[in-house]
Amino acid sequence: SQYWCMADTTRSKKKLKGGEDTYFISKNGKVSGVFDGVGGWARYGIDPREYSYKLSQGCKEAADEKEMTDPLEILTFAYNEAKGITGSTTACLVSIQGDQLKAANLGDSGFLIVRGTELLFNTKEQQFRFDFPYQLGSRDINKPSDAEQLTFTLEPLDIIVLATDGVLDNLFISDIQHIVSSHYSHTPQNIAKLICQEAYKESVDNESYVPYREKALNLHIPVDNGGKKDDITTLVIKYGFGEGEGEGEAEQKKG
Repeated sequence: SQYWCMADTTRSKKKLKGGEDTYFISKNGKVSGVFDGVGGWARYGIDPREYSYKLSQGCKEAADEKEMTDPLEILTFAYNEAKGITGSTTACLVSIQGDQLKAANLGDSGFLIVRGTELLFNTKEQQFRFDFPYQLGSRDINKPSDAEQLTFTLEPLDIIVLATDGVLDNLFISDIQHIVSSHYSHTPQNIAKLICQEAYKESVDNESYVPYREKALNLHIPVDNGGKKDDITTLVIKYGFGEGEGEGEAEQKKG
């Protein structure tokens, strides 16, 4: 495998969960993704996780059984497989083939790349308006082709962090970069856990000032003080030079 990937998820305890997170890692470890089911479906008696889980498993099938490597093709396959399931989800997929990272990101999940102490890249969220992200689902609000497609050339020991909005709404990009850079020699599993733990700590702190609150204030939208309680999922990849030298793991915290 070109990398070792590890994910960590924490579930929110709120009654109407703000989305249900899922993730997948292909058998060969080269394709992975995170998904955040849109929590509003719970109001209609629909499990928000059902669609995001179906999409994640469709992506895994595309990578493992169909041997697809292009993130958009994988997402499109999974989207078609999920027809008939009610719900919707954001999606962030990355595929590493050789030293090339290809990504497809739709909605307000996302990823960032850290090289040593340098932040190389971070995605920008896709939203129709505040708290209304681009999403794939039964209402056909978006298509897979609406995803932002990206390609990067990786170097040995680059670290890639995929995260749902439970992380990105509670930790500034600079916070995530600091965690990664200051634990650069750690395993992906440990880095993923640290990011999730910090995001969870901020989410339940009634005094914390988080990205979600900053965005709301900038738009003059009233929100509660403190962090944003939500599902939290982080998937961390440490890219290796050559076969067998990369490492990655995913962590899920469920509260």
